[in-house]
Amino acid sequence: MNKHLFIYISTLLFFTVYTTQSVANNNPFWQDLNRNIAVTPYGKKVAISCHNCYIKSSNAGESTQKTIGKIHEAQLLGADMIELDVIEHNGTVRVDHDNTTDEKGAPLDTVLLDPTLKSGDQILFIEIKENSQESDIAHNLLSVLDLRGYGSFKRPVFIRAFNDRRHHLKRVNELLNDKFSHLRPYIKLSELFGNQEANSIKGLQDKILAAKNSGFHGVEFEYRSKNIYSFISYAKSLNLLVSTYTIPKIFGEVYIAAMREDVDVMTVDYDLDKARKVISDNNGLLLAQWYNQRADGDTLLYKKNSIDGYNISVNSPSAIPFDGIPYVEYLGLGEDRYGTSVVFRATEQDAITFYDADNNPGEGYFLATVVNFDHLDLPDGETSSLISKTDNGGFGLELHNPPGISTTVLRFAVRVNSKYYYASYPVTNLNDTDAYHIIGAYDGNGQVHLWINNIHVAQNGEWLKGGVVQNNSPILVGADPQGSKNKRFFSSTKIPFIYIQKWKDH
Repeated sequence: MNKHLFIYISTLLFFTVYTTQSVANNNPFWQDLNRNIAVTPYGKKVAISCHNCYIKSSNAGESTQKTIGKIHEAQLLGADMIELDVIEHNGTVRVDHDNTTDEKGAPLDTVLLDPTLKSGDQILFIEIKENSQESDIAHNLLSVLDLRGYGSFKRPVFIRAFNDRRHHLKRVNELLNDKFSHLRPYIKLSELFGNQEANSIKGLQDKILAAKNSGFHGVEFEYRSKNIYSFISYAKSLNLLVSTYTIPKIFGEVYIAAMREDVDVMTVDYDLDKARKVISDNNGLLLAQWYNQRADGDTLLYKKNSIDGYNISVNSPSAIPFDGIPYVEYLGLGEDRYGTSVVFRATEQDAITFYDADNNPGEGYFLATVVNFDHLDLPDGETSSLISKTDNGGFGLELHNPPGISTTVLRFAVRVNSKYYYASYPVTNLNDTDAYHIIGAYDGNGQVHLWINNIHVAQNGEWLKGGVVQNNSPILVGADPQGSKNKRFFSSTKIPFIYIQKWKDH
């Protein structure tokens, strides 16, 4: 079958179940909240959860005191959600990470009585850690929440559990349809998935669908999960709230900036006040979320530095693609990407020209994208440009095979002062099957960095000080700009989204 005819037929099948132009930017859960949740430059609300917002000490009284103190600190620093892990012991729900039989964890009932917590507007983000199949922690937990006035219009609650404890969530759901039906509008259920479950794309997507069919409201993914955007985009297509965990202190600003337009909740070890600032920082230069747009037209939308949308030309699957204009494809379940991607072909010199998006003087650039590579190995001395503004200035993400060296590298480049500096990573560690979440960043005072799947993989060896050199060339995808019109170094890739930001020292 002709490749493009196959894409067209696949797209028709896709639109029998996926008919909106794009998934809603904000989950409806946030609409009626009193809480002033941080908003990105493009209007996306993202809640910040204080990870393990409790302390277990030598006895229950001391644990309670220290836990309440940590919660107060999180409230002052701007946490939107308070994460508390709970287990049950002898009928008492305790705040505890481990399923132990001791009674050292703070009683949840006592914690919820705290006046400062009760008078606040933070959302409880409660994770059931109890692993006993016989325990009715679901009933006891709902009883405590109901008694203390949580699970109400003013104080909604998330109850969460990992996939291997989802039976507790199902029990909560049953009780919300029965004895605790008055709490149902204000209690949301969320299922967590670990890295190991991401090894099977279709397997995890099936579990995401099972969460939806079970009446759950959200799903949560480990931030380094392989092919994570295949899961994020599928969950968003089901209108599930999407959360990621646990953003670390080191490079936390990078992971938050890279995912702030795609998820609804981030659980962080990173500084809470700084996390809110990264989310709301008005530094957007380009946002192209193609994965949640229709794949049957001849245009796709992108945004510059505001919520206004702009069109780019693409070939619809029903058209015969012609030179210079990339085409779109839709991928369904079981694939490394879910939804719409733009396909670039070096042989046809496909490219998209955006606009001359300069960084602030003295600062740098931040780039986040997802890429499936069609060709990783290049001939000796050749360069293949994925996303670029490199024209005696700017930045670029590219494949390059240095002359005389047999290994092609993926590299993020910036021009500082009079030369380019690179963070490079050998493509021998990559493949043409998976979709890689790639981040490149330089902030004007430090080193050039490269991340793959939210794992730091490379940096240049020299500490730099100085902003990325500005130029008058546009950002190109699929090629490298030479002035305002000419192009070179064409690439063959499939890309579902691109974010570009002005980047400063955090």
